[in-house]
Amino acid sequence: MTSLRPLETSLSIGGRPRRGLVLPPPGVGAGVLLRRGAMALPGRRGFACRGRSAASAAERTKEKKRRDSSKQPLVHLQVCLEHQVKFGEHVGIIGSTKELGSWEEQVELEWTTNGWVCQLKLPGETLVEFKFVIFLVGGKDKIWEDGNNRVVELPKDGKFDIVCHWNRTEEPLELLGTPKFELVGEAEKNTGEDASASVTFAPEKVQDISVVENGDPAPEAESSKFGGQWQGSKTVFMRSNEHLNKEADRMWDTTGLDGIALKLVEGDKASRNWWRKLEVVRGILSESFDDQSRLGALVYSAIYLKWIYTGQISCFEDGGHHRPNKHAEISRQIFRELEMMYYGKTTSAKDVLVIRKIHPFLPSFKSEFTASVPLTRIRDIAHRNDIPHDLKQEIKHTIQNKLHRNAGPEDLIATEVMLARITKTPGEYSETFVEQFTIFYSELKDFFNAGSLFEQLESIKESLNESGLEVLSSFVETKRSLDQVDHAEDLDKNDTIQILMTTLQSLSSLRSVLMKGLESGLRNDAPDNAIAMRQKWRLCEISLEDYSFVLLSRFINTLEALGGSASLAKDVARNTTLWDTTLDALVIGINQVSFSGWKTDECIAIGNEILSWKQKGLSESEGCEDGKYIWSLRLKATLDRARRLTEEYSEALLSIFPEKVMVIGKALGIPDNSVRTYTEAEIRAGIVFQVSKLCTVLQKAIREVLGSTGWDVLVPGVAHGTLMRPRD
Repeated sequence: MTSLRPLETSLSIGGRPRRGLVLPPPGVGAGVLLRRGAMALPGRRGFACRGRSAASAAERTKEKKRRDSSKQPLVHLQVCLEHQVKFGEHVGIIGSTKELGSWEEQVELEWTTNGWVCQLKLPGETLVEFKFVIFLVGGKDKIWEDGNNRVVELPKDGKFDIVCHWNRTEEPLELLGTPKFELVGEAEKNTGEDASASVTFAPEKVQDISVVENGDPAPEAESSKFGGQWQGSKTVFMRSNEHLNKEADRMWDTTGLDGIALKLVEGDKASRNWWRKLEVVRGILSESFDDQSRLGALVYSAIYLKWIYTGQISCFEDGGHHRPNKHAEISRQIFRELEMMYYGKTTSAKDVLVIRKIHPFLPSFKSEFTASVPLTRIRDIAHRNDIPHDLKQEIKHTIQNKLHRNAGPEDLIATEVMLARITKTPGEYSETFVEQFTIFYSELKDFFNAGSLFEQLESIKESLNESGLEVLSSFVETKRSLDQVDHAEDLDKNDTIQILMTTLQSLSSLRSVLMKGLESGLRNDAPDNAIAMRQKWRLCEISLEDYSFVLLSRFINTLEALGGSASLAKDVARNTTLWDTTLDALVIGINQVSFSGWKTDECIAIGNEILSWKQKGLSESEGCEDGKYIWSLRLKATLDRARRLTEEYSEALLSIFPEKVMVIGKALGIPDNSVRTYTEAEIRAGIVFQVSKLCTVLQKAIREVLGSTGWDVLVPGVAHGTLMRPRD
């Protein structure tokens, strides 16, 4: 992704959609426009967004509306805005159709590592006008894009995506379908034993993979957790051992570095492959530190490991021969160090926060991976006689040999791409081969600890007691009920809210079981199999925290669909069910923050206060005061306290990461955009972010109930004079 443009201070607040002609820039032809790095594939549909006058757009839209909308097919459109905003601001899209708010209500975009994104379902063969807006801190004021409205003419149906840039409303927009694969290179026709060929595929997610041959379905495989986050090189399938020195163009800059940062960068420069890079981290974390130095070591390690797992720091072969059991042994040593720190007497909340960010980037050290020859299934697959010779060579040289000499995250990506390739056309390859490769893919995900939430929960079932199994079963059942909601049509939003709440409650119960099992700490004499299972428990509870983010986000979106703060504020005395449900969701969100070790006592106190005001409920009066007014003031005070908790969390991340990300990002040659957006992405991806959003909805509702403005009174009284806004 290209660098995001900084927010321009010259933009005016309160603009309106403009009418006029939208023209492409000089030199742009009328043909199909391709995004950077993309290739036109046979059968791939492409559409160029053309500029038209607003009058023409209005006439066409009016004409389309005359058609029978019930029979009109839908276009699934993913919109991405590449733009950097200030902390606390967010982005929306407003447009001419009812799906885009009819120029009245915005559709919010979600922040991702690829920019601001939203998924839309729009009627086909429709002319759509739209603009992006930035909502400033507090949500009241917004900044509109300058220039004319963006205009896009949608095809009849299909799935497409467009990428936009802030304030460049005249840019020609590419509207392209998203294929499963993107062929970048071509295999050489010479397929001899020593011939080499390179076929590159984009590392897309593998989802709902099933191959049916002779009526029998092959095993399904869920995509890996970090496959969709991969930002490294695309997979190149080789038919001979042609692992070239691809690291020659990497640059390291140690200017001004010292201490841990210098040790990390110099260690990376001397370590081409993954196990050596893991060893660098192990060496740093095993040193004796004072409190401040320990936090620095943890932060640098977390940043470094994340960049490795997402491919921004590449791993290569170095001529050595170390099977994956080498990586597993190093991972066990790092995990032991982290768990000892986690429950240490001098460990701070910031330490715990960062430790939790390291765990997902360590490989598994289960007994099957610490064996002298682990992951042998791929060797048998590469020597099968029921697959073409070229395919055997690609599996052997790209996956098998690489994995058994110098395993790295890129091997999981290559396996994921290969699985998608061999299952693309049902029946093309033998069912047994596909089945065995699918099993190997699951084993490899297990080694990289990259399985889905359910795959991870399945791995700990054998260690749960009877009551724990009941809690796990309850969560699985509620999750299935929620999945059915996704496929249901015309389901009442209130019913959706209740199903989401039930799932949140069962998730919180399951995570509570896991946290109680982990809180006793790690014994010095713990056997290897117990440490390996403890890692699985730790990763499960972290994944449950991640899933609570998803559930709470869906809860907030559904609440907004019901009217949000306005719906809550309307007739409070008769609207207790929605208030109770929303407050329960907030308590669960705060509990998740508590489980994660952030200011546990404060989280418990806030949760108890909310439950107390909820149970006390409304009364007609308290003494000589209005009961609703007193209840609202109490709840407002607690919500303000909860909001401060989330702000302190964000401030902690801002004090921990940005400077260190800048230091080693520059030293390791990480793209500037990844460096600049690192901390904001961490904040927006955490459960605290959703808790903050829910607090905002409730605070707004309380202000409406109280009839107050957005200001909090610090000192009551009367002031005289002129209110001035200082210049920036």
